[in-house]
Amino acid sequence: MEAISTSIIGIAGVVIGAVLTAWLGPWVSEKFKLREIYLAPFRKWCSEFYGDLDEFNRRYLANAISYSDYSDVQIIDDYRALHEVLIDAPLWIGKIEKERKLLADNVKRLVDIVDRFWHGLENQHNLQLQNRKDIIRLNNNIRREVAEKLRDHLEDKRQIYPDMSEVLDYLRRKIP
Repeated sequence: MEAISTSIIGIAGVVIGAVLTAWLGPWVSEKFKLREIYLAPFRKWCSEFYGDLDEFNRRYLANAISYSDYSDVQIIDDYRALHEVLIDAPLWIGKIEKERKLLADNVKRLVDIVDRFWHGLENQHNLQLQNRKDIIRLNNNIRREVAEKLRDHLEDKRQIYPDMSEVLDYLRRKIP
């Protein structure tokens, strides 16, 4: 009798397992597909953003340093790199906002500040800087003028840039 009960329970478990798999299988499969399509690019962007933001934050925002310690090429390239990684930020703001509203507001503010200032420089000096080599090829006077405008802009950092420590903590947790 005990063997029959065990067999019936085993068969019932198999039937329930098969029904649940048939019913939940497509849903679970869809979740993994969404994760692959959506989360992998988000995590990749988080790691790129973290790298550029951490370097920029340590060099220009977190410390009271003299911006003349950095060459004209370096300061322009650092700002250009930050602008480049922030180009994709609007794709991910909604995801960040669902998790942490105030943090998303800081990222939006950073995007606005960097984008507005960078495009102002591009328009004013007719710049098209895709990489460090483009910066090196600039006329020395233009490169010096752009770098000085960046230094002046960064001097006002305490008044305009949001605190990036929470953003960096968030990004660090998202990196696989």
